[in-house]
Amino acid sequence: MKLHSFFASIGASVLLVAGCSDLGQDISIDSEPGILPSSGGETSLTFTPPFAWAASVRTDDGIDSGTCWLTVSPTSGDAKQHTITISATPNENPESRSAFIDISSGDKFQTVQVIQLGTDGEISGGDETDEPVQIPATYIRQVTILDPTDEDEDNFTFEYDNEGRVITMQGHSTYDDEVGMYYYTISYGDGTVNITGDDGISIEAILDSEGRASEVKYTETGNGSGYNSEIILTYDNTGRLVHVKDRPDGYSESDTEYTWTDGNITRVHKDYYDTDYLYSSYPNTGNIDINWLITGGYGSSIAPLGIIGMLGTRCTDYTYPAYWDEAYETPDMMLTVSEDDLNKPVEKEGYYYDDGEPDITYVFEGPEDCLSLISMETPVERVHYRQSGNITNYDPDNYEIRVDGKKYYWDLTVDWGDREETYRETAWTNSQEVIIKY
Repeated sequence: MKLHSFFASIGASVLLVAGCSDLGQDISIDSEPGILPSSGGETSLTFTPPFAWAASVRTDDGIDSGTCWLTVSPTSGDAKQHTITISATPNENPESRSAFIDISSGDKFQTVQVIQLGTDGEISGGDETDEPVQIPATYIRQVTILDPTDEDEDNFTFEYDNEGRVITMQGHSTYDDEVGMYYYTISYGDGTVNITGDDGISIEAILDSEGRASEVKYTETGNGSGYNSEIILTYDNTGRLVHVKDRPDGYSESDTEYTWTDGNITRVHKDYYDTDYLYSSYPNTGNIDINWLITGGYGSSIAPLGIIGMLGTRCTDYTYPAYWDEAYETPDMMLTVSEDDLNKPVEKEGYYYDDGEPDITYVFEGPEDCLSLISMETPVERVHYRQSGNITNYDPDNYEIRVDGKKYYWDLTVDWGDREETYRETAWTNSQEVIIKY
């Protein structure tokens, strides 16, 4: 199994426990933090998560705090009751201030507000009633992508500002029993969008007059790497993304072309290979474009821009999930030929793997009948074939002498004809589930 996600670099992709995620309990808040004095100091928060958890701090304007006045420790742990320490620096302003602690655990999410008094000793500016941004019921808060067969899972959680724009994307991943977490913040400027991850990935986009990313600076600094790339995006006269040129420092340029059919991206050609995508007949109407998520970002490192609507016209319909990318291994059939047969036609039999017709279901049980579940099973077929050809060259030094006393050569160059399929059979079935919560 090869994990396919958009948060890691070029062509690769970064990015749950098997079964239905609703089986887990919610995060229980056992003890709320107290109000901090203006002089600074500490308070605590006690909670019980159902799974491994991560905590981060967000200021009251919705931006990740980074090195701001409030910190928490520890920032992650396992599935048992925890008490984290909340520390604040002195507040030298008269007005009080607030921040939020975001806790994620599996597919569960909780936000707790922390208030620090100002020098006037009062709670001002409405902090007493400040709550996390209230978003419409139809806005997607979480997408969970499951591979039930291998018990792999990715959770993506989204937060919004008062204008309904995504300001954080948080991930929690379980893959081959290894757990990973990451946190991305999004800031919007005048004609720019910046996406910054705690894993060292940065996406800085310049927008054109239509609000589409036209130039992107992509950077990776995590794990000692120093990867930088300039990306140029081209759209057609209907606003659809058709070409991406990637110009990385120290590497060859890379081109990606997008083919559209009936309003959907049906083929992505990157350098030397093609990837095809299938679509349902259900309109892609979510507030964010989950097609850029459940396809593994269409193989692109700038997929977060697609999720938040910065890559031009979105696809008309919901696509089939293509997140978990299988690498099928087909055996290399060695051909050996007797010295008497080097001038004769040769024939071989073999097999390869091919995806069969998927069985897919879309369920609309979210608020106002929004999409809530995609479930897909795809048979993997072993296709057997026969193939004929003519030897055009061989290595005279690569042979073995068998019991009949003849030389048998194996390092051959053969001009093969077309494969003739003899029969096919179902080898196994791949499953994918996408759960959308609001």
